[in-house]
Amino acid sequence: MKLDEFECRGSQQDIIDFKDQTTLILNNGSYSAIVVNTAPSWTARNGEFVFFNSANITRTYFYNNGVWNFLETSTAGGQVTTVSSNLNTVTTAVTNGALKGWINFNGIAAQLAIKDHFNVESVTREAAGNYTISWATTFATTAYPVVGMSMNTGPTATFGYVSMRSGGKYIGSTGILIWDRDGGSLLDNHDISVMVTGDQ
Repeated sequence: MKLDEFECRGSQQDIIDFKDQTTLILNNGSYSAIVVNTAPSWTARNGEFVFFNSANITRTYFYNNGVWNFLETSTAGGQVTTVSSNLNTVTTAVTNGALKGWINFNGIAAQLAIKDHFNVESVTREAAGNYTISWATTFATTAYPVVGMSMNTGPTATFGYVSMRSGGKYIGSTGILIWDRDGGSLLDNHDISVMVTGDQ
């Protein structure tokens, strides 16, 4: 919706001010200036906000108690890669709470293939039910959580337990084992999923 300018001749000043404010609000915000890659320089009212967009960055500036705060997301390949803000609590909660890597792959020896992933460089089958996942972006320490699940597909579907391989957890890779739920031996599975999070 866009309002055209019109005259309010002979009207009281408060009516003219109301018209001006209504026009500005309905014309997509109180300020229509183009926002460049810096915070706005004007003093606004609490709650007003503007946007900055580039090829892979979206930043929202919002005014609160005399300060222009912002929340920014960066994307690559259609996925959000980083979230930043001058509000540390927001940045910490969003960034540290996000998954830092995940993978779904076929672990059968002759069919080993990554189906989909994020932040995975490669997956290697070391032996039956024994795999190493290498991360494209490494972790800050080895104290990162890992969770996984697996199953075989086909006429006789079987399920496997995912566990960490002893001594196989590094900042750049994670070793996992797939155990047969019924027999207790290591086995390959058709559908293996692993997710990790933590500081990088």
